Amino acid sequence: MKKLLVANWKMKPTTLADVELLTRASDAEGVVLAPPFPYLDFVKKMARHAELCVQNVFFENPKNGGAFTGEVSCAMAKAMGATYAIIGHSERRQFLRESDAMIARKVAVALEAGLIPILCVGEGHEVRHRGEAQAVGFVGMQLMTDLSLLKNEPSELIVAYEPVWAIGTGNNATPEQASVMSNAIRKAISTNHPSLRLKVLYGGSVNAGNIAGFARERDIDGFLVGGASADAGEFPKLISIIHNL
Repeated sequence: MKKLLVANWKMKPTTLADVELLTRASDAEGVVLAPPFPYLDFVKKMARHAELCVQNVFFENPKNGGAFTGEVSCAMAKAMGATYAIIGHSERRQFLRESDAMIARKVAVALEAGLIPILCVGEGHEVRHRGEAQAVGFVGMQLMTDLSLLKNEPSELIVAYEPVWAIGTGNNATPEQASVMSNAIRKAISTNHPSLRLKVLYGGSVNAGNIAGFARERDIDGFLVGGASADAGEFPKLISIIHNL
């Protein structure tokens, strides 16, 4: 598969029967499954081709555990078979008030633990309304802070561009807009962190009706898929489209 598909199931499904159905429908090469934490081991045992991702990690990685009720460390995620970790998703930034300083710590501890961060960045309505230059500048500032704790060592990083202004609003970004931002992300990271091996994903309400247009953009290496990834009837369509491009 040429493009990477990361399936962020969010808080779905709610039963193991549906988890089994969704895992079987999504298990393919080039797919990364990000189920809720309680389903990690179940999905790991079922999946034969897809890789595993956690939806979040704690910003510390105590070797012997820690007094952080409800949190999951990078070491735990790694032990459960995860290869990737979603960090800084727009929902966590908005609803849980995660700051860029906190996200920077998460990125650093994830890399230290051997996980590949999927760092989410993106601008909201007001920034986008002020123009493309402001949007690029906003995302650039996010990246500067989110990656500020990284050492100048070779490592792998995925950045997912989420246009917050286009998610769930009906005002989807165009492939051209996504490509502009992806290119800007590459330039910013190559300038400040040249040792990073980078992939850039797009994550703005991707579905079977629009994924092909975005996939044709050379600057887009894949997709962070939300709602459509938790639909056992819809997500296989996305896999098929990417396979056949």
